[in-house]
Amino acid sequence: MAIGTLPPWVHGPNAAEAISSGGSAGLGVARIQQEQQNESERMGMEAIRMRQGAQLEQARLQQAAQQHEMEFAARQKLAEQNQLREPPHLELLKGG
Repeated sequence: MAIGTLPPWVHGPNAAEAISSGGSAGLGVARIQQEQQNESERMGMEAIRMRQGAQLEQARLQQAAQQHEMEFAARQKLAEQNQLREPPHLELLKGG
């Protein structure tokens, strides 16, 4: 059978309609495939945004933890210095 000819079982007044609906179905499939590709690309971009957001959040949390660690060390050092500055006679009053 030659390309562009109808198979023997398609004949009569609906032959043109059959060809038309076949073409429409092909266009519908192409449209669906394009939509699926667009959706796949959109999901890929969303995944990239989510990964970048997670990386930014991780960096922010790490920076906050480092800041907290530095502040804790500074407070601890200040407390040690204050304890060293305390006059010895206060130690006696506390103990007794």
